[in-house]
Amino acid sequence: MNLKSLCKAMLLCGALSFMAACSNEIDAPDTPNKGHGQAGDGVYMALDITLPSSNGSRSETTDNGYGESTNGTELGQDEENNVQQVLIVLARYSDNAFISSGVVSSSKLTPITNINGYKSVAKIDKTEISEFYNKSNSREVSVFVFCNPTKELLDIVDTTPLLDTEWTNSICELNVGNGQTEKNTSIWADNSFLMSNSEIAQRTLPATMEEWTKYNTEATAFDLSGVNSSGSDTEIDNSSTRGRGSVKVERAVARFDFKDGSELGNNTYNVIYTVDDAHNQIPLFNVQLSRIGLANLNKKFYYLPRVSENGQNTGAKLCGAEISTNYVVSPNAAAFDKPVTSGFDTYFNYPFFTIPEGATEPTYNYNEWYFNNISDVLGSKKNDKSKEYKIWRYITENTVPAQNTNQTMSRTTMIIFKGKLVPDAAAFESTDENTKTLAERMGDGTDAHPCTLTGNPDKDPAIYYFNNSIYFGWDNLRKAAIASAIELKDNVPVVDENGQLVNVRRSTSLYLAVFGDGCMGEFTWGTKTYNDSPEGMSVDENSANYLYEAWLANDTDEKAYMAMKNAITSQLITIYESSVDPVLGAGYYFYYYYKNRHNDNLDNGTMGTMEFATVRNNVYKLAVTKIGALGHPRIPENDPDKPTPDTPDESDDIYITVTCRVLPWIVRVNNIVF
Repeated sequence: MNLKSLCKAMLLCGALSFMAACSNEIDAPDTPNKGHGQAGDGVYMALDITLPSSNGSRSETTDNGYGESTNGTELGQDEENNVQQVLIVLARYSDNAFISSGVVSSSKLTPITNINGYKSVAKIDKTEISEFYNKSNSREVSVFVFCNPTKELLDIVDTTPLLDTEWTNSICELNVGNGQTEKNTSIWADNSFLMSNSEIAQRTLPATMEEWTKYNTEATAFDLSGVNSSGSDTEIDNSSTRGRGSVKVERAVARFDFKDGSELGNNTYNVIYTVDDAHNQIPLFNVQLSRIGLANLNKKFYYLPRVSENGQNTGAKLCGAEISTNYVVSPNAAAFDKPVTSGFDTYFNYPFFTIPEGATEPTYNYNEWYFNNISDVLGSKKNDKSKEYKIWRYITENTVPAQNTNQTMSRTTMIIFKGKLVPDAAAFESTDENTKTLAERMGDGTDAHPCTLTGNPDKDPAIYYFNNSIYFGWDNLRKAAIASAIELKDNVPVVDENGQLVNVRRSTSLYLAVFGDGCMGEFTWGTKTYNDSPEGMSVDENSANYLYEAWLANDTDEKAYMAMKNAITSQLITIYESSVDPVLGAGYYFYYYYKNRHNDNLDNGTMGTMEFATVRNNVYKLAVTKIGALGHPRIPENDPDKPTPDTPDESDDIYITVTCRVLPWIVRVNNIVF
């Protein structure tokens, strides 16, 4: 039996290995499905199955009719290609109405080395075949092959009546983690990957039931992949010379691979710089990625894939090829064609958004997401075939229908990276007091610079981040805002003969963010107090600084606390509070959100067809290659750019650079830049 490369789009390249030692684990009877006829009352059919096999860095879907990416394809691992059991379904070609089915165990699969596949002989219920002949004029059939089928699929087929057409809409449901009863997690278990047709396999049956008497033993089985009764009046050619031959299958799941793409190594990236007298950039603070996570793992997908012009089921083509202008259809298509503002766990394992108990608005909670330590992923022995990337994990298909504006964070598969702020060597020698103090508190893990942070946000000053600059504590931010507005000489404010500040510039971005539309009022610089209160101008009582001081005067007032945070973040100032990570210890942590990119149109700001999606039999190769800013804070109310369910996947904002490569496996390489 030959099984097709899950996406011929990636070229058939995965060798299929037979695991006889495992056959006793899934040893189904080599007979018609138990719900269809009696053992012994059948005819035999032979079938070749071709597994996924193979033949860049932009993941763009080609229009060659096989759903391939411009990144090409990749050979599967042995454990991704092995077949222990095969379910074969015959259906009427005109409408895929059910005829009969048979199950083949691994002991009945004969390797065919020249095609990286297997020949399978299945016993099909004779009564059902006879009923089909009585009710149908055409002898053209569709052959569907499911490798390593789930128990739920076997049960569905067992109970499907003759000429039923709804069976092709059967859905695989995955429940994993989050306290749920695990269901169908075997779809990506080693040596047991669920696979199904990548295209409709049309074949011709004998003209009459009488002819089937020639095919009533395993040795004389009717060949759905070759020539039957060659040279006779009843010759039927199902071979590759007629464009038939083996039935091609693809894996029903996708895969994420990951590598360290950092310029500094150890998943560390230069982010915050200063400039020396020669105008050279000197790195002060870096970001080290510590964890990689997943959110919005889709719970449901069709056993048999389908595509349509708009991603809806109406007019969908079963087992049709994805091209650059069509959409892969999801069971969620109707629900995802309108805003998704609640019920997130209805659609996803590890939902990105939740609505906390007692709340009415959705928010995000990193405790709901799936995480691995990046060190564990990169330390794994599971490489891709190039040995460049490590295999991280497998995922289910997840797509949204047109319009392209449906591609939002409430519907898209999300990859999350957790980062930590770490000082560069130059920060410890900085002449800037704010920079040096922050570096010393964070430390670098050496005896000379141990970390003195507690990880308790009530004891450690917060970091404020504005216009790619870091301020350690509110006092330092306020001081910088004052310095941006006043004239200094030898680091002393310049005043006139009346002691009034001169040339105050209240239009700088930092001043406006801190003091708003008002004056500064009384402030201390060095050991001296100054008063900026020009006639006709007062302190802005809605400003971030005013509300910060109001909270400081009564720091147990929750209302004042939230008013202060809202005022700060409304000015696009991000707040980072310390915490403790079980691997990297105390520090300032944040998150980067990467929406999985499938079909890159290379036009940030304009959403393309299937640009953000996860499609079966694709390998998405991820590498964060650049980070240009700090990420989203752990605490939602500290984030001026807090995601909402309708936040578009496409954005001009760049936080991180990821490499995503999808592969037969179809390969998509995604370089991620944050």
